[in-house]
Amino acid sequence: MKRLVIVLVFFIAFVATAVGQNGPDGVPNDYKVAVNVDLVIFNVTVIDTKGRLVKGLSKDDFRIVEDGQQQEIQFVRPEDIPATVGLLVDNSGSMRRKRSDVIGAALAFAESSNPQDEIFIVNFNERASTLLC
Repeated sequence: MKRLVIVLVFFIAFVATAVGQNGPDGVPNDYKVAVNVDLVIFNVTVIDTKGRLVKGLSKDDFRIVEDGQQQEIQFVRPEDIPATVGLLVDNSGSMRRKRSDVIGAALAFAESSNPQDEIFIVNFNERASTLLC
């Protein structure tokens, strides 16, 4: 993002300098630059009725409406970007019989995550403690 800002600042400075200059015949250069940089990014996960991930969707499979106006979708790009995820695990006595299910679900989640994800676990009962994975 810093690189984009630096490039935009340099570009604006260059254009401002060019606009103030005269051409070879002494006539002022009237340059106009219009840039539309509006881009909104939505992170979307689509699952079917059984909770399975739906893959292979394109921009035609989505619709965005803002203030009653349908917006054009420029592109849809599937990607799994790294994230920092916190799992809260109830480790109280009432969960004793379900502990193996909870551990299995946490392991399945971690194994299916992006390898660059950062995952931390907060175990709690009467007190909370953290574990880093």
